[in-house]
Amino acid sequence: MKLSDLLSNVGILSSQISLEEEVTGITLDTRRGCEGALYAALPSLSDPNRHGLDYVEAAKKGGAKAVLLDRDADMTEYLMEYCLDEGRFVPSRLEKTAEGWQAEGLNTLSLVKSGTAKKHRVTYQILTALGITGRGPTPSELAYITDWRKDFDHTLVIEACARTIDALHRPDFNYVSGIL
Repeated sequence: MKLSDLLSNVGILSSQISLEEEVTGITLDTRRGCEGALYAALPSLSDPNRHGLDYVEAAKKGGAKAVLLDRDADMTEYLMEYCLDEGRFVPSRLEKTAEGWQAEGLNTLSLVKSGTAKKHRVTYQILTALGITGRGPTPSELAYITDWRKDFDHTLVIEACARTIDALHRPDFNYVSGIL
């Protein structure tokens, strides 16, 4: 059967595979075999600390043709990166972080990125390297930091901040950008 037939009553936010792809069926349990099937990576009904995301790799290894997520794939990828950067990459923490974003009304990737950037650990490391403590970043500072984080490894940014302080004895975001 085609994915489009199987998912005809499901609201699809995005798809990274053709909905005309043929699948053998749908499965929630990677232990029962996934060859040719759609694996539904959904919250566990029996254990609130488990989520189907925990088993996506097992489903792929088992031959699943596609994975159905209960959230946008790009947001899921960002969630994993965010939790890894924060040092909290455990399945239960992933779910709690996603629930927190939902509770804050951060339900699109752009809202999540703007809402989490101010609270990100690396953001505070950069501010501290510039001698800024006891407050969050201003909007213009956050814009610089967000651009730097996209384009450079955070250790390089921290080094540029240290060189800025050594040279000027004060924070200067333009100067850091010039170094980078």
